[in-house]
Amino acid sequence: MDYYDTITRAPQIGVNEQLEEISLSSSDLSPYSIFLDEFKQHSLTTFQNHWHRSLQFSLVILGQVKYSMGCDEYILNPGEGIFINSNALHCVNSLAQEDSCAITLHMDPSLISSQSDILLYTKYVAPIINNTLFKCIVLQEDFAWKSQVLESLRRIFDAEMHRCTGYELFIKSQSCSIWHQIVANSPSILDQVQTEDSIDSQRIRLMLDFIHHSYQQKITLSQLSHVCNISKSECGRCFQRTLNIPPFDYILHYRIEVAARLLRDSQTTISEISYGVGFSEISYFYKQFKRITGYTPKEYRLLCRT
Repeated sequence: MDYYDTITRAPQIGVNEQLEEISLSSSDLSPYSIFLDEFKQHSLTTFQNHWHRSLQFSLVILGQVKYSMGCDEYILNPGEGIFINSNALHCVNSLAQEDSCAITLHMDPSLISSQSDILLYTKYVAPIINNTLFKCIVLQEDFAWKSQVLESLRRIFDAEMHRCTGYELFIKSQSCSIWHQIVANSPSILDQVQTEDSIDSQRIRLMLDFIHHSYQQKITLSQLSHVCNISKSECGRCFQRTLNIPPFDYILHYRIEVAARLLRDSQTTISEISYGVGFSEISYFYKQFKRITGYTPKEYRLLCRT
């Protein structure tokens, strides 16, 4: 990982009310940005559910990283990568047993072809980025074309690190090469009818936004279902279809994640953290924290500071 130390560390994920990431680009003038996504052992680091208009290409360079796309989860090893399509809701986790790291390219579709270039954009870009059924491609060495994509990513990251004269042009050319490989080897995607964002996706974004803003208070199924004007049973089914987890399990895990971050990064007492993230009984907080993380809150705090 030391080889990529000059690459900018990824900023803390920030999202708007629609869960769109707003913390991506370091420069509004550049059609791409490159970051290191670092996960420390025992940190429970999670890049919460979010989406972005940019195309994402990530390459794991240390440990294992889990990418979750609704009900689908992909655990990637060093040398493996993933392409995440524009507007696809996803989250990224470490597995906590070891340090892990990925290097990520966020690419605006205009780097491939802008909307002013009507022929190329409508033929090769719009059909993919507007296809809400096409979420991602796992990049492994199982196909020659995927190996070529991984090699192009490594070249892009090397160019960003060394920044020789004309490196931006080189990154653009390699990005176009990657896109050509995706288009050439996924022709059926271009023929699919463009669809609007699914109803489930719209609903889950609203409900997750409500949870992320209200986790400190008691949250009921009636409140969640009211956010989307659906029944309580449909609310539960929506969570299962999109995230493969019941709503209250998601709320519990989110509260534990926030608590872990506070234990690691603040001096707030354990009891204050417990009540601050929405637990009414500290004994229940201890029980659930131990069940999910494998450590008591006190053990976890000490572990993070050694």
